[in-house]
Amino acid sequence: MPVVQGHGRENYQIIDAVNRLRHALLESGCDLFSSIINGVEASQVEELRMRYSHQPHSTFPVYVVPSEPSLNMLSVGNISRQLDVRILSGDQQTLNRAVNHFKIAAMQVPDFLEHLEEGALIITPSDRADIILACLMSYPSTNHPQIAGLLLTGKQRLST
Repeated sequence: MPVVQGHGRENYQIIDAVNRLRHALLESGCDLFSSIINGVEASQVEELRMRYSHQPHSTFPVYVVPSEPSLNMLSVGNISRQLDVRILSGDQQTLNRAVNHFKIAAMQVPDFLEHLEEGALIITPSDRADIILACLMSYPSTNHPQIAGLLLTGKQRLST
C-alpha cells in the first residue's frame, strides 16, 4: 500500500504524484490494493476526498489522511532522551508533556514571568537559582501558564 506525502504540496501536485505512482507500479506488474495520501492540510482534504470518491468502480481506492500537528510535537521525554540528560524530578506523565515553545530564560524574573507560555520548555543556566525557583513556583500557580519543563544548561551544580 504506497503512501504519498501531501504535506507542502498543492492538490494538483498530490494528484500528479498519485497518478505517477500508480502508473509506475502497474507498469512494474505490481498488484495495487489502495494508496494513502498522508499529511494533507485541512483545507485540502475535502477536495481530494471528493476527487477520489468519484471513482466508484476503481480497483485502486485512495485514502486521504489529514495532517495532525500534535503528531509532530516533541515531548519533554523525547528531548531528554536525545540530549541524554539527567532527570532531576518528574515522572512518566511529566515526560509525556508536549513542548509547544522554547524559551531561553536570561532576563530578570518579573520580565521572564511575563513571557511564559503554555507548554514552553524553559532553557536556563543551572546557576540561575532565581529563574529555577520562579519556574517551580509558577508550576502550581493558576496565574501563570503551565510550562512543559525546565532544561538546565552548564556544568554548575545546583545551588541549595
